[in-house]
Amino acid sequence: MFRKAMSLALSEAEKGLGKVSPNPMVGAVLIKNRKIIGKAFHKRFGGLHAEAELIKSLPDKIIKNATLVVNLEPCSHYGKTPPCSLLIADKGIKKVVVSTKDPNPLVSGRGIRCLENRGIRVVKGICREEAIEVNRGFFFAQMEGRPFITIKYAQTIDGRIAFPGKKRYRISNFSSLIYTHTLRKYHDAILVGIETVLTDDPLLNVRHVDGVSPLKVVLDSGLRIPPESRLVRNEEKGKVIIFTSKRTGKRKIEELIKLNIRVEQVDEQNGKLNLLQTVNKLKESGITSILVEGGARIITSFIEDDLYDDLEVCISPKILGEGIRATADHFKVPIRYENQMRLLKIKNISNDVWLHYRKIKTINIMEKI
Repeated sequence: MFRKAMSLALSEAEKGLGKVSPNPMVGAVLIKNRKIIGKAFHKRFGGLHAEAELIKSLPDKIIKNATLVVNLEPCSHYGKTPPCSLLIADKGIKKVVVSTKDPNPLVSGRGIRCLENRGIRVVKGICREEAIEVNRGFFFAQMEGRPFITIKYAQTIDGRIAFPGKKRYRISNFSSLIYTHTLRKYHDAILVGIETVLTDDPLLNVRHVDGVSPLKVVLDSGLRIPPESRLVRNEEKGKVIIFTSKRTGKRKIEELIKLNIRVEQVDEQNGKLNLLQTVNKLKESGITSILVEGGARIITSFIEDDLYDDLEVCISPKILGEGIRATADHFKVPIRYENQMRLLKIKNISNDVWLHYRKIKTINIMEKI
């Protein structure tokens, strides 16, 4: 019964996708006499938490002596809303079932202790792995201080991601394109380099599937982005950040700011923008997960700087014979066990093969939750 209810709570939680970050997605379900009598989710950042939404929707007499199922430990501190743990206790709920503790230092077991100190039985660990995966960005940002980073690219059998030069060529099929847009909606931000913008003039939004478009991030050390590019002139331009060098002139920056484009300056390191500063600034803006879509120089740089957690690699049954590889032929990566990858999943999407890898170091971090 608890696993079924928790699966429902996780489904409820995902309704907050793209609307609650940097908060976690949380769903709550109430059980009484072995029947589900209510469900709710955290709807927006700064709004009522899932537990409070659920309690608000039901009469007190129904809530009393019921069991609450929630995918994350109820909070125990005053933030934008009062503590959910105190509200739960005040309403006479007799049992609380949670998937995981909340790694936020303001909570981190205090919510569970608050409930237990008031005589409420707490059952922990139900659907734990599924719950961590739903909120992997939140968990990772809390534990490591940076967003969870996924690198995604499509390549041919012979390892090419594009023709040489500016010639455009779609590597993957349309079904894989739909999957790519699904990946986008599960991330707070999507990041590309200026060469991708100059070559493809992308929108970097969510299409083909329902979902909220992520923040669009462009690394552009010389601020070469054309004012006529679709990222600058489209209706979502308020959701674009361009990172450039501290050496970039004020005039170029001011021109983009007038067009409602946010520009951030970071240091340069070894002839490229400092990626750690970049992702830290994104975290300060509430970003907990980033999808890196390239191009090759950007992908190589993130791997070189050890700033990645997942790889989503599409292998399309084509041969180009010449072209650009996803990574440079020679780049330095520390060879140690923690930096190796574990294959999590293989998908066949209309004859494209998708390989989903996760770094061993990231797996070890997530297992501490």
